[in-house]
Amino acid sequence: AVDDLWSFGKPIGRGSVWQNTAVHAGDASDPMLATGFDRKTLILENRSDRPVDVALEADFTCDGEWREVLRVQVPPGQKLERALPNALQAYWFRTVALGDATLSATFVYE
Repeated sequence: AVDDLWSFGKPIGRGSVWQNTAVHAGDASDPMLATGFDRKTLILENRSDRPVDVALEADFTCDGEWREVLRVQVPPGQKLERALPNALQAYWFRTVALGDATLSATFVYE
């Protein structure tokens, strides 16, 4: 039964939607499941030689409608870690590159 899953402990997860991926302005990542986890962290890494803005979008009702909930600038050659607010409860997240870059985007759920 589904309720038996809780006997294994609290769900946690980690996954990357981009891993050193060459992206262009406007490219959206694959969606990452976001529901069922308490604490969520987004880790962005820019392996390019110039800063790039990245938007985090959420699908709140599982209807395919994406809304921007966060926008950050990732410095060149840097990794940026951003804890997401506990109140940010969505079914799915995805990242959108707002410039050309080589990026990694990883979600950590606890």
